[in-house]
Amino acid sequence: MSAQQYVLSFRAMGSQFNVWVETTADGPAVVRQAPAWVEEIEARLSRFRPQSELNHLNAHSGQWVTVSEVLYHAVEKALYAAALTGGLYNPLILPALAAAGYTRSFDEIRAGALPEERGSDAPVIVPDWRSVDLAPKRRSVRLPAGAQIDLGGTAKGWTAEVIAERLAVHGPCLVDAGGDLVARGKPQDRPGWVVAVAEPGTADDTPPILSVAVVDQAVATTGIDYRRWRQGGKLQHHIIDPRTGQPARTDVESVTVICSTAAAAEAYAKAILLLGSDAGLEWINQQPQHAALVVRTHGAVIATQDFMTHTVALA
Repeated sequence: MSAQQYVLSFRAMGSQFNVWVETTADGPAVVRQAPAWVEEIEARLSRFRPQSELNHLNAHSGQWVTVSEVLYHAVEKALYAAALTGGLYNPLILPALAAAGYTRSFDEIRAGALPEERGSDAPVIVPDWRSVDLAPKRRSVRLPAGAQIDLGGTAKGWTAEVIAERLAVHGPCLVDAGGDLVARGKPQDRPGWVVAVAEPGTADDTPPILSVAVVDQAVATTGIDYRRWRQGGKLQHHIIDPRTGQPARTDVESVTVICSTAAAAEAYAKAILLLGSDAGLEWINQQPQHAALVVRTHGAVIATQDFMTHTVALA
């Protein structure tokens, strides 16, 4: 019996999720498990769910809190991303996000068609990410007193990685978590899983900039073109620069990174956006196992040489 490809789409974590698996097993039964797997993770990590484990941790900053394996590993991944970027990515940005007006899920913000959000113009000091303490044997976390952690920067990619590992038992798979993708194996008779890099701010049916083929890799895209809202008459976005505690000022509209792990891809993408296109690509060229493409705010597209080696002809 030859393998067949199955796909399932669903909404989770404020994003569109899509999963593909190529298998000789009962494909519909395999992919139907994915929404429940994601829900289990989101219920623990969402800051928009009052009873989530993440909110419990944030409510007890300054104290040791014993947490689940899910939350512990998610915090570990966030701190790993911070270490990779020298703190350009910093998960302790939740108060800064709130000050910028990102106080409810983006599904709710979108439903209001960019309403005026409440926040504060007061500067927010983002604590040093290295002040988060971990106790692996006790599976405990201690945030610095008064600090709050947001895992939105790495949680989707890590979730995609978890789901991909479970699906890969049945065959090659690709998990797309709102633009954070993880590939395991490759489809039969293909060079890899083909991923389109979209033009920022365009509709789904708009031709992509290009397409890339990936095998056993992660792809992360971040930008200032989607999660936006108005506050105090100004257009704000969700990428906080921990050096200023405010939404980043950058000439990068969006950036896509291909890397070996989701956490690294997301960390590198945010670092490039925060540094700006020229300094960001200069920085990423000094990092190992990377490939990046940047769309500048005025529309120009630039990429590392390694990124272009992944490109495939558009159909």
